[in-house]
Amino acid sequence: MPALRDLLPAVIAAIPPSLPTGTWVLVTASALIACGKPDELSSFYVYATGPQSPLTENEKNNLSRTLQDVLAKAWTLVGIPLVVIAAATLAKVEKENPPEMSQRWVPPQLTPETTAMGSAFMQRLYKDNLDKIFSTLGSNSPLVQWIDEAIVYGLFLADHRILSDVEAELVALICIMCQGLRAPTMWHLRGTRRLGVSEDDVEAVQKAVEMLAAWAGRNTEGWARAGDVRDEV
Repeated sequence: MPALRDLLPAVIAAIPPSLPTGTWVLVTASALIACGKPDELSSFYVYATGPQSPLTENEKNNLSRTLQDVLAKAWTLVGIPLVVIAAATLAKVEKENPPEMSQRWVPPQLTPETTAMGSAFMQRLYKDNLDKIFSTLGSNSPLVQWIDEAIVYGLFLADHRILSDVEAELVALICIMCQGLRAPTMWHLRGTRRLGVSEDDVEAVQKAVEMLAAWAGRNTEGWARAGDVRDEV
């Protein structure tokens, strides 16, 4: 297996310039975590801060803030063990030059306002598909709806203090896609398109994710694609 650093230039080149600056960072971090390679975040971080693209102190702090927010969102999608390993891995490589305390991720507080924010973001992503999805959950529907609105979205995915709405949705899409979950992947392909990302740009991101997934040993055959939801946006 080639070293991760040898793959990253191709990943970076695959990301369209029309997407937010630094999208390759959240694409790579999300894919490594979701593909079961959280320990490779050290290699990624060394590359991202390496001499090929020197960062200012402020840029390095912003990188750390971005990664903290990716971890905060990813745990709701892939589980906490992978994220704990990722955090510990990053801590080792940040040790010599840790981010400023002022740049640390600050947890949101659960309030009626955050729950409403979560519900509103879900409506933007799912639209009329949302009630149909909840209707399939039977007696568990109220439980899952509360978890989604109050916790998963309200506290994390709809928190756009650091990552934007598009960036947060890309983290969700990638974390779910890398687990090979076809139906939820399609939900978030639709959601990404509904936030204004073009089909071509979503496909380009998926190709970058597939490079990382294949490198990590994941089978990407049969993954849902943006074209599968073309008529559902």
